[in-house]
Amino acid sequence: MVISDIQKIICNDILNSTFYSVDIMLTDLVKFETIDNPTHKRFEKYWALFKGKEHGLVPQDRVLVRQYVLEYIALVNLLVDAGLVVRTNPITSEYIYPIYIQDSDGKFFPDQLILSLIREIVDDEIYPLEPFKHFIKNNFVTIAESVEIEERHKRQHESDTIKEQYLEEKKARRISQRISIGLAIISLAVSLYSAYTYSITREVFIKNPSAFRDTTKVILLQTQNDLHFDTLKSKLR
Repeated sequence: MVISDIQKIICNDILNSTFYSVDIMLTDLVKFETIDNPTHKRFEKYWALFKGKEHGLVPQDRVLVRQYVLEYIALVNLLVDAGLVVRTNPITSEYIYPIYIQDSDGKFFPDQLILSLIREIVDDEIYPLEPFKHFIKNNFVTIAESVEIEERHKRQHESDTIKEQYLEEKKARRISQRISIGLAIISLAVSLYSAYTYSITREVFIKNPSAFRDTTKVILLQTQNDLHFDTLKSKLR
């Protein structure tokens, strides 16, 4: 599961809480103000009821609060779908969540930007399950993802092994081919050398010279089976 740094912070807060909610998340992101302008303000179906002095929450940084809220909503949906947390909604408030913005006159009004984001989750409570602890300890990787990663590594290892075997066989074939080519070159060189140094001159020793007294020419014939002499006799003219 790929989550942002803000979502990792929220995850650690969830782990360290019996339950988690928007209230807990916003604790360090808002400041408490005393609202001292009694009036009734309507925001969609919610009423902001001011009865004299009321305590309200004012974002220290509206952009950061908005970012946290968006990250929180996306994260909770991921965690619920992954079976890591349970989301419950024990109550449904009819009143507006007390988060306000201060205008230039110093008056406080409901922060419609933030309220529009949290109106559906403001009463939700998040309870971490046992697999959530493993998720945090395993560097934000779920058990299912761990199994998938292990299987992927196993397949990669098998693929690397097959590739390595193929390369070794290819290398062996190349060596064999080079040896065969080398032997062929040596054989060719020997043949060429033999052909170059081959001589047709032969010394023939005749034990009985008188047997060829009338011979004028001797032809030496060589075959694969034997070496024999044919003599051609001719009369002297």
